Amino acid sequence: MKREINKLLFLFFLVFLISCTEDSQIDVKQVLEVNDFNVIVFVKNVGATSDYSMNISIIEGNKKITNRDKGNIFIAKGMRNVFIELKDNNIVVSHSYSDKDIFYKIDSYYGYNFVYENEN
Repeated sequence: MKREINKLLFLFFLVFLISCTEDSQIDVKQVLEVNDFNVIVFVKNVGATSDYSMNISIIEGNKKITNRDKGNIFIAKGMRNVFIELKDNNIVVSHSYSDKDIFYKIDSYYGYNFVYENEN
């Protein structure tokens, strides 16, 4: 009986470890080309133990976003509306997140200014 329980616990632990890998899935929602850079809005799904997150990154135009990347401009919990556009030399981020769901946001990067507009 004890041996059966140990096997069951081992299998449970193994399944838990497999489901918690560091590989994530990304779903690109929008790409805005600005000079030699791309501003990318993407959803990241890390797995069974984490919620989805909305991310915005700015990267050099010849590079690609990978599963290991996270937002270097904006990160928020869950999947809500986010739209980016270039307006008056600023990158405007329209979103529907409350402040408590935003983990990270910055106002400038690579010489570009980011202006946030809440749609609520």
